[in-house]
Amino acid sequence: MLGLCVCTLIGLLVLGSLPDGRLHAYFLDVGQGDAMLLRLPHGGTVLIDGGPGSNVVEPLRRAMGWMSREIDLVVVTHFDKDHCEGLLKVFEDYRVGHVLITGVEQKTELQKNIITMIAAKKIPVWIASSDSDFVLDDDTNSGGDAPGTGSVIMDVLSPFNSLAGKYYKDANDTSIVTRILVGNSTNELRNASGILQVRSAILTTGDAGFEIEKKMVAKYGNLLHAEILKVGHHGSQYSSSEDFLARVRARLAVISVGAKNTYHHPGPDAMKRLENMIEAVQNGKNPDSSSGILRTDKMGTIEKVF
Repeated sequence: MLGLCVCTLIGLLVLGSLPDGRLHAYFLDVGQGDAMLLRLPHGGTVLIDGGPGSNVVEPLRRAMGWMSREIDLVVVTHFDKDHCEGLLKVFEDYRVGHVLITGVEQKTELQKNIITMIAAKKIPVWIASSDSDFVLDDDTNSGGDAPGTGSVIMDVLSPFNSLAGKYYKDANDTSIVTRILVGNSTNELRNASGILQVRSAILTTGDAGFEIEKKMVAKYGNLLHAEILKVGHHGSQYSSSEDFLARVRARLAVISVGAKNTYHHPGPDAMKRLENMIEAVQNGKNPDSSSGILRTDKMGTIEKVF
């Protein structure tokens, strides 16, 4: 009987990480910081940032499945402590396929330690710029006919050019900003304009503020639209501008933030702008527009499935 119980438990642990043909996005509860995991339709995994300290360890294992020890791609939006310190533990515990960074020099001890660990483990590094996109999951060969299946592309929106080797003391506006696109095939995704089967599922913004938002509005316009906005800079008053949100038109906004943080994130002005966006998208159907704003400090890790 004991043997049966043990086998059943192991089976449940393994099943928790099996692919199901859908994109799972986990906005991990790492306190006052940022970390997001994508579990792809056919089993791949992408981690965007790693939060502060070692807070990422438990929520990441729960989302990955306790038996999983491989991450295909780690994206470091920038090297601020609250976004990347936990990656030291991730690189220690997991086999990582590739790393995507901006190449910006922040000249901190933490950045040096992470880059040293990446080099020691011989993990290939890619430099992000807006002229590149990444096929995260490819369903072209299988045709994408089964319910829920599809292909996933990560489209880099910012930085606009390679920033490799450049020094920024404040690197917030150098953050990697991405659109996560979901469709029936990579052919459709590569020609996303006007194709109804393609969804811009998630827009991730790192710590980008007003200036970068303004530039993205000018460059991309309505292509910024996404079903879910990963809110910039933990809901800081210096992000989520009105013009930017008018283009994003997300039905849900997710804020990664720590309870009772000393930065007073999310700010009341940003919250009001987010509520206005969601109310406009809902067209008055839901009188409580704040219900479209999800926060890790109130809900813990948040999972959304596409």
